[in-house]
Amino acid sequence: MPEKTIKNVYLNNYSELRNRLRAHLGSYHQADDILHDTWIQLQQAKPVTVTRPLAYLFRMAKNISISEFRRQAIFDVDTEALLHFTDDALGPEEHSFVADEIKQLNRALDNLPSRRREILVAHRLYGVSKQELAERFGVSTRTIEKELKSALEFAVSSKATT
Repeated sequence: MPEKTIKNVYLNNYSELRNRLRAHLGSYHQADDILHDTWIQLQQAKPVTVTRPLAYLFRMAKNISISEFRRQAIFDVDTEALLHFTDDALGPEEHSFVADEIKQLNRALDNLPSRRREILVAHRLYGVSKQELAERFGVSTRTIEKELKSALEFAVSSKATT
C-alpha cells in the first residue's frame, strides 16, 4: 500500500487508534504522545506495502510505546532514594550537607526541559556517548553538546540562587 494511503488510514482512523492505545497505555495523554511519534515516523519512513494498514499502524504505535518505556526506564533517576542512603564514613553534619545537595540536584533536574534532563542523566550518570545520544534523539553531536552545556549552566545558576 503506498505511503500516502497509510497516512490517510492514520488520519481517517486517528480516534480509533487513540482509543485502542489509551486502553493499552492507560491514558489519552500517553496515547497522543505515541501517536505523534508514530506520525513523525510515518513522515520519515520509506513507502511500504501492507495488507492491513490499521493493524500495521497500531503495531507501529505499540512498538514506539515499548521503546519509549525502555528509554524512560534507563533515564529515570531516583534521587529520593539517594537521600536515604547512608555512608558510615559520614557524620551527621556531612550527611545533612549531602542530603541538601541531593535535594538541590533533584530540584534542578526537575526544572530542566525533559530532553535536556534525559541527555544530561544519560551522559553523566550512565556514560552514554554523545554520538549515541545524538542518534537516539535524531540530532547532531553538536546539539547534544549544546544541551549538555545548557544543562550544566542551569545547574550552576540554580545552585548560585539557593
